[in-house]
Amino acid sequence: MFGHNVTSQNLEKYDINEELAETLYLDLIKNDILRRPRVSKNIEEGIVKKICEHHEVIPTELDNFLMKKRDSSIQLQQFEKDMKKSVRMLYKEDFWKLLVKQKILKDEVK
Repeated sequence: MFGHNVTSQNLEKYDINEELAETLYLDLIKNDILRRPRVSKNIEEGIVKKICEHHEVIPTELDNFLMKKRDSSIQLQQFEKDMKKSVRMLYKEDFWKLLVKQKILKDEVK
């Protein structure tokens, strides 16, 4: 699991059922071993614009969405649902990876 975001869905890949994976994930958060992912407090406008151009996303929609979530903890599944409602885009797999790479979304592991 080293090197990527830890979620209950990731834990399911290790022969752990969904319910146990969710319990384990929440226990790791409760015991201050993991923190929920966060939207960065400092989001560079130029990076957002480049991401929008590359992924055919409307810049104002993505920017407005991220501003509402700025510096807050998120639940990835809910974040994705909210984004799909707020931001019109072509859904490309590497879009999410790019948000993490550009430090717009941060994985926080203690």
